[in-house]
Amino acid sequence: DGHIHYSLNGGAEVMVYSSDDLTLTDLPNGDHTIVFSLVDENHTALDPAVEATVEFTTFNACGETVTYTQVANGNYTVGATAAAGEVASVTINATMETNYDHIYVYDGAGTLLNTDQDDGTFTDAVYSSTDGTISVNVTNDGSVQNGDVTLAFTCAAAQSNVTFNV
Repeated sequence: DGHIHYSLNGGAEVMVYSSDDLTLTDLPNGDHTIVFSLVDENHTALDPAVEATVEFTTFNACGETVTYTQVANGNYTVGATAAAGEVASVTINATMETNYDHIYVYDGAGTLLNTDQDDGTFTDAVYSSTDGTISVNVTNDGSVQNGDVTLAFTCAAAQSNVTFNV
């Protein structure tokens, strides 16, 4: 009849009494460490201690331009999450080997956004996710790599269209 305490990046311990997923928000870009400890109902660590340490990295590309240099058999994924009510977008400039190297753009629900094109030349190709999350996956086979893939991410308030009848 215990619960979990966790500490993020050596900070204060937080008590968790739920078996629901733990969601951490507004983490800065970078490396993080979280330590989970199982404790009894009096908040005392079990003896012997039951702990788990998880190291992870966050990178939210909102407002960033990311350049990925294609490599043989490479697979690269990067994404952005906008604030509530905002739209996340990416502008892509790249040349992908037709039929062999691909770029896939997804929204937060996993829906493919670039159904019109996933290889060939991308010139200022813009894809937007109204659910505020966008992810780009670049895949290369082992043959030709065509240099850099430039991904410019933006996160901004949704635009309203207004029509005036004059």
